[in-house]
Amino acid sequence: MRILLLSGNEKDFAGLFREAKSRFREELALKYASASSGAVELLKEKVFDLFIIDLDLPGLENSETLSDLTTSATGMPVLFTGSRRFSFEEALPFEEDSYLVKQDLSPALIECYIRHALKLKEMERKLKEKEEQIALTVQHSPVLILKQDRDLRYTWTNNSFLGFHSEEVIGKTDKDLLPAEDALVLTAIKRQVLESAIKTRKIIRINAKDRAYYYDIGIEPDFDRQGLMKGIVSTALDITDKKSVEREFLRAKSLLENMFSSLNEAVFVSERSSGKIITCNPVVEKIFGYKPGEVTGKNPGFLFPSPEIYESMRAMENSLLGKKNLFRAECMMKRKDGTIIETENTINLLRKSKGWDEVLVTIVSDITERKRAERALIGAKERAENSDRLKTEFLAQMSHEIRTPVNTILTYSALLKEELDLREDDELRKNFKIIEKAGKRIFRTIDLILNMSELQTGNYELFPRELDVLDDILMDLYIEFKKYASGKGIEMQLEYSTTATKVMADEYSLSQVFRSIIDNAVKYTDRGSIKILVKKDTSGRLVVSVEDTGVGISESYLPRLFEAFSQEDQSYTRSYQGNGLGLALAKKYAELNKASIEVKSRKGSGSVFSVVFNN
Repeated sequence: MRILLLSGNEKDFAGLFREAKSRFREELALKYASASSGAVELLKEKVFDLFIIDLDLPGLENSETLSDLTTSATGMPVLFTGSRRFSFEEALPFEEDSYLVKQDLSPALIECYIRHALKLKEMERKLKEKEEQIALTVQHSPVLILKQDRDLRYTWTNNSFLGFHSEEVIGKTDKDLLPAEDALVLTAIKRQVLESAIKTRKIIRINAKDRAYYYDIGIEPDFDRQGLMKGIVSTALDITDKKSVEREFLRAKSLLENMFSSLNEAVFVSERSSGKIITCNPVVEKIFGYKPGEVTGKNPGFLFPSPEIYESMRAMENSLLGKKNLFRAECMMKRKDGTIIETENTINLLRKSKGWDEVLVTIVSDITERKRAERALIGAKERAENSDRLKTEFLAQMSHEIRTPVNTILTYSALLKEELDLREDDELRKNFKIIEKAGKRIFRTIDLILNMSELQTGNYELFPRELDVLDDILMDLYIEFKKYASGKGIEMQLEYSTTATKVMADEYSLSQVFRSIIDNAVKYTDRGSIKILVKKDTSGRLVVSVEDTGVGISESYLPRLFEAFSQEDQSYTRSYQGNGLGLALAKKYAELNKASIEVKSRKGSGSVFSVVFNN
């Protein structure tokens, strides 16, 4: 507690303050000044909690001097004392209750004034704290507070406004800060408040600093202490983000409504407890014939052919939705005209949450046509399977009917050949050779037809295993066809630049690929040579090429080379026999073994058939 005493006689007060100090826990600091000028200087340097002025001090009779002292002590309690008693008729230059006659001073009165000063000090401290809290609250408030005079110039703002700092706003009008059109609208609203003295509230859009702002603005008159309007006070809440969220919400709502309406499926939203339909989309009319208003609020039982089917569906819902949130089921439903349709129902359970109880979202797809098509497809499949079975049985029967007599002919031909001495009869030898060759040709044709049938019906069963293309297949075929080629005077060679020739393949079908290609090479080559080359290409793939110097293939025929029953020469007088199945089978067998066949040929210059393994 700091006290300043202005007096010419310290002794008059020393005893009083000694006794008063003993009554306080708080330390009392007493400072003396013997002249008014000294007191003024002390007041400038330090802050005191109580100022005591002894009016007996010479020079204080001057009211101007007294006024200077009290002005310097603004904000603190001042106690005047002196020897003179004033009558009620005399005018005092100070408040009557702040003056005490020296003879009446006592430690108790001094204590009372000190306690009063302490109370004022505490009140000032709390008031200052409140003011600081209010200032901080106003400064950080999301609500913008602005004051404008009657000329609508800004005089105060608690925060930045429209991207402008507070100091940029003071002294300016809306015309100085905003685009002309926005300023005109806002000024008109404020002018109306000034003229009518009635507050208003608006939501306005303002463009400032290349950005659009939305504000919820309240405007009311601002009055001084005499009740005269000195301007307006505006409170503005920036709702730009809220508006953005609202726009996004409305856009999402519109999008969902459009999606809801544009679906090809009927959608029902219903209460799980009662089953009543809350809402549905317009597709309900397309599928069921009912307008949305005709089904809303009703139990969906009328959409089923019988109460039993509906109750069965409800029982399934309760059973399955207890374990998961979604399930699908196919069922029969009924249109408004009584037509029964087949549907696929997807039912999704939305669990209880804030704002709603449990609801079911049921998406109904009309699958009547799909089911009809499925049944037709199943019937066609069964007929096709039956047709394939009959075809297989027919081919097997025909094979038996053809093989049996041909076997008989070949057997008896062999017996006759053994019985007859053909060493001297070249003509008979030639005839027996023709019979044997024709028999083998019939057998090969039957085998090719049966093999093609197996592939086309998907009945061929693969038995893939690791095998060596060179050792397990090519060596045997080379030995077999070398004799055939030698008989025609053709040289045949087998060359390989790699021994890494193992692949995963089906031995029978892969053997048929190379047999067909090598057989054609020998068949269509009358002079020259045939080479079987085994190598790796630049990608590390195994490649087996068969090169011949035969008749070659015309460029126009190459695209149809692997078509079944296709031959370049279709005339009855063609030079080379065949049924056009060999290469067609070879291509299919190659594909089954993850290989491909590439062909290079020119008419009259031979051909190169390459089997490329992709595994």
